[in-house]
This record gives sequence, structure tokens and C-alpha cells, in this order.
Amino acid sequence: MSARPPKPVYFSNGQALQSQTANQRAHSPPLTVRLTRFIESIYFFLGLYFTTLFSLDSYAAAENSSFNINNQKNRYTTRSRWGAQPHSVEEAEAEVEVAVVRDLVRDALAVWMMSVGRSARAVNKQTVKAVELLLKCNLKEEKSPNGPRCALHQPPSMSEIPATNAEWADKIANMKKQLPRRSLTQPPIPTQIHRTIDHTLLTTPVDASQIDTLCKEALEYDFAGVCVRLEHVARAAGHLKGSNTAVACVVGFPEGTHETIEKVREAKEAVQQGATELDMVIRYNLLKEGRYKEVFDDVLAVRHAAPTPIVLKAILEATELEEHQLIDATIVSCMAGADYIKTSTGWNGGASAQHLKLMNFAAQMCGCTCLIKASGGIRNAEELLRMLKAGANRIGTSSGVKIMKEIDEGEVLEQGCGHAVA
Repeated sequence: MSARPPKPVYFSNGQALQSQTANQRAHSPPLTVRLTRFIESIYFFLGLYFTTLFSLDSYAAAENSSFNINNQKNRYTTRSRWGAQPHSVEEAEAEVEVAVVRDLVRDALAVWMMSVGRSARAVNKQTVKAVELLLKCNLKEEKSPNGPRCALHQPPSMSEIPATNAEWADKIANMKKQLPRRSLTQPPIPTQIHRTIDHTLLTTPVDASQIDTLCKEALEYDFAGVCVRLEHVARAAGHLKGSNTAVACVVGFPEGTHETIEKVREAKEAVQQGATELDMVIRYNLLKEGRYKEVFDDVLAVRHAAPTPIVLKAILEATELEEHQLIDATIVSCMAGADYIKTSTGWNGGASAQHLKLMNFAAQMCGCTCLIKASGGIRNAEELLRMLKAGANRIGTSSGVKIMKEIDEGEVLEQGCGHAVA
């Protein structure tokens, strides 16, 4: 006669809870825990919502709010929700199970959305997005030239990385099955448009006076960064030293066919000369042949040559890829440690909203934090706003000054959140 299986043990706020039946699945919490967490999530959601409702900068207000459960300085923080028994009570106290809170908040959000009108949903999209991000993020501060960044997930361990092209193909195929058909949330337009712009000058030839002007304009408008070729990095870094404007250098530009050893050399030299960000072109021609491992190793080598806090952007050259290949490139680049995935060099066409949506969906499937940079053909304010609404976090353009002159930021902030991207 076989022994009865032990009842699964659940943990809530560090206290062990016994399930009511021995056959209850180990990943399903008791009903009392689910109800408690559901009510708790509504409380925190409403607290964050009203905190940010009248704030011009919803993200900052929500992050500093006493209702931010991920801020360890606050009285109320996330703790173990439920799950398999940990090794110790201390681990149960320390473990943060954000996924449960996220799911409960989505339920609360759905109920709230049903109770308000369409106008309220449109006006408060930015606030809702800020709340949702804060509740699903660990908010682990990573030091970078542009300040702390929200880390949604930890990078995948090496045991999770496929070892062969066949394994890569299987992993990507499985991830594609999980891709949503459409975005459930509308990215908010940033309150500081200028801080999304990488002021770019990559044409050749370029003389020193043009680099001087580029940097002067970047400082005047407080752009996020300037993007130049390797031979101009030192001069740009000299102009921008001590400012909030980063120096980005292209690597393997524009073809991406350079040998990995050459890209590593360029990356190291750029960092030595003062670059704080690298925009590298991936070997997209190999990716189109299904040689995923070589593409991954290429990006990973540059990542190792220029580790955090250097920001690494992987240029996918979206216009040269089919949609399914763009998803492949996104997954491989994110898993290799890229901080950003970038649409294109601009040499073979520009960014599109469809590119950004596909990249955004694919990046979310990787379990990694990966932001998106749109570049190529963005020459006016209308196009820039279209990219931001489609999910871009950074914009690469040589027309930054022209764009800023076109933008009335007050009007953008008032009207921008109401324009949804399907």
C-alpha cells in the first residue's frame, strides 16, 4: 500500500499554509490567499492611480509613492505569495513573487475599466501604464549613464541558451507560439520628448566642425545622446563630458558583416575613447540563413567586451528581414544581453510602426529587459510621435533640432495619450 502524498505547503507573508486537499496542485494557492491578494492588489492599484492622477510625470510619482510595493524603503513591500516550500523561512520572507501581483492587478484593472467611461480610459492611459509597469517590475536599479533602469526580468542563465542552430530554431518556434496578437496596453508618450532623441551624424565625410555643432545642439536641447562613428567619439566625448547626454558609437556599421573580432576591437576602442553606448549591427545575413548561434555569439562577444554600465543596442536592419525573421533577430539579440533592439541603420530604409510592435512582442517573450530604438527616416515631429506611440523608447535621427522646433510639448502631452496604436 503506497503512502499518501504529503499535502503541498504554501507560503503567504512568510507563514506556511496547508492546502485543504492532498491532490490540490502545487502551483495553485488556496482560495483565501487568492481573495486576500486580489483585494490587496486593488488597494495598491487605487493608491498608485490617485497618486499619479494629477502628476505631470506619472512614472516618477508612482515610483516614489508609498503605494509602490516594489520599493523596499516603503512600509508595504511585496513578499512571498505562495508556491513550493522554500529552503527556509528567511527565503520565504525575502522572495518577491511579482507575477502573482501582476495577474491580480490585471483582474482589478479589468474590473475598474468596466466601471468607467471611454473618456476616462483615454485620458488616463499614461497613468494606467505607469501603474502597470511599476507593479510588474522588480524595479532593480541598474547604474547606467542615463540613470536607473527598470529591470523587468533577470537575463537568462547560460543553461537556458541553446547550443546549436537546431535548438535555437526550436526555442524560437516555441516562443512564437506565445506571441500575443495585439498589444494590451498603449505606451505613454514621454513627458520629455527631447530625452528620447539620439542626435545622429553618421554620413561621411564629416569634419570636426560638424561634430562640434552636433554636440552643441545636443547640449542645447538636452538630447539623450549623440551617435557618431568611431573616429569622432573622442571629440564628442570631450564636448559632452559631465553632461546628461551620452556618447553612442556605431559598431560593424552599416553592413554588420564584420568579423566578430573586429566588432570587439571597435567596441573596446570606442569605450576607451569615451563612448557610453554602442549601436552594433548584428549579422543579419547569417540570421536569414538560420545560423542563430553565430548571430548570438557575435552580440554576446560585444556584450562581454563592453559590459554594463555600457548600453548596448543591437541593430536588426528590420527592412532587410521578413516579419518572422525580425522576431528571430529580436529574440536572439535580447538573449545575448542587448539593452536595446534597434530597427535599422537607415541605409536600407527606415523604421515602421509594425516593426516596433513585432519587436516589442518578441522582446517580452524572452524574459529579458530590452528597450526599443527606432531609427531611419524619422525626419519630423509627426513621424517621431508615431514611433513613440508604437512603443519606441529611443529615437535615432539626424533631424533632432528640426523636430524639436516643430513640437509644442504642451500640446503633445495634452493630446498624445489619446491617440492609440492598434
